[in-house]
Amino acid sequence: MPREEEFAPVKNAPGSSSDSPDTARALYSQLSRRRLLAAGATVSGDEGALVEVSPLVSYAGEGLESYADKALQARPPRKVRPPLPAPPRAASWLHVLP
Repeated sequence: MPREEEFAPVKNAPGSSSDSPDTARALYSQLSRRRLLAAGATVSGDEGALVEVSPLVSYAGEGLESYADKALQARPPRKVRPPLPAPPRAASWLHVLP
C-alpha cells in the first residue's frame, strides 16, 4: 500500500510547504477523490477543491459502489446524504468541501 494512503505527518505549522495540517488535508482529499473515482463516481469542479469521504460512510473505500455513475460537484461546503440508510447509531455523510 502506498505510504500516502496510510500516513500524512503533521509536525509543522499551518502554511508550511510540507508535513502541515494543510498538506495532510490535501492528501486525505486526494485519497477520497481517488476512492470515489474508483467506485465509478464523477467528481467535477475545481481540482483543488477538498473532497472528504466520512469514515462513517467508508473506512477504506469499501461501500462506495452506491456512488457509481453519480456526478458529485465540488463546491462550497455541503453535506450529501448517502443513498443508503444510515446506521442506527451514527449519521453517514459524504462531505464535498472547497
